[in-house]
Amino acid sequence: MTRVRIRGISLPLPVLDIVFPALQSVNSLIFLTLCRNGLGSEGFIQLSSFLNGNTRLQKLVVINNVIDDLSVAGSLSNALLNHVTLKNLALSKCGLNNIPILGEILKGCKGMEGLGIVNDNLGSEGVSLIANFLRSNKTAIFLQFHGNKITDDDALVLATLPRENTNLRLIDLKNNNITEEGEKQLLKVLYDPTSMDSIVDSNHSCIPFTFDVEKSSIAAQRPLETAVFAITPMTLVLSRRLGRKWCLHYAE
Repeated sequence: MTRVRIRGISLPLPVLDIVFPALQSVNSLIFLTLCRNGLGSEGFIQLSSFLNGNTRLQKLVVINNVIDDLSVAGSLSNALLNHVTLKNLALSKCGLNNIPILGEILKGCKGMEGLGIVNDNLGSEGVSLIANFLRSNKTAIFLQFHGNKITDDDALVLATLPRENTNLRLIDLKNNNITEEGEKQLLKVLYDPTSMDSIVDSNHSCIPFTFDVEKSSIAAQRPLETAVFAITPMTLVLSRRLGRKWCLHYAE
C-alpha cells in the first residue's frame, strides 16, 4: 500500500500532466495528499480527471488549494461521487466557506465514511448545510470540523446528529469557539437526566472527550469531560478496546 504526499510544491499544468499519469500507474496507491500546490481551477479539473480514471484510491486530502469556481466544484464532486473505492475525504483551507461551492462538494460525498472540512470558517449557514446533508446520508462514520469558528449554537446543531444518523462514531469539533456554557448544553444533548423520558431519549452510546481516558487527565478537564466520566466511567475506560460509538471533540 502506497501513500503519496506532495507538500509545498507548485504543480502547474505541465507538471500535472506528468504527475497524475505517474500516480495512475501506481497500483498500490491508496492515500494521496496535496498541500499548498497552487492547483487553481485547471489543477482541480486535472485532479477530477485523475479520480475518474482511478479505481484504487481510498483517501484524498487536499490542503491550502482553493476551489473558487462552481463548475470546477461540480467536476470534482462528480468524480468523488463516482469513485468506486474512495471513502475518506479531507479538505482544509479550500474555500468551503463559500456556501454554493460547499453545497456542490457535498453532493459528491454521499458515499464517504470519513469526511473532513477543516480550517475554513464555515459559519452557521455552512454548519446547517452540512447537518442537513448528514441527516439524509447515513454512510458517514468519522467527521472532522475543527478550526471552523463553530459556536455553541452551531455545535448543538451538529450534536443532534447521532439521534438521526446512528452510524456516526466521531465528530471532531476541537479548536472552535465553543464555550463552557456550550459544553454544558452539549452534555445535555448526550445525557439529559431531567426525567425518565429524557433519559430514555438520550443517546447513551455517545461518548464526548478530548482527552486520554487515564483518570488524572480527566480530572484536569472542564465540566463536560468530568460529567460524562461520572455518568459512564466504565464505558470510557473500555472505549479503547471496544471501539467508540461517537466521540465529540471541542476547543479548550
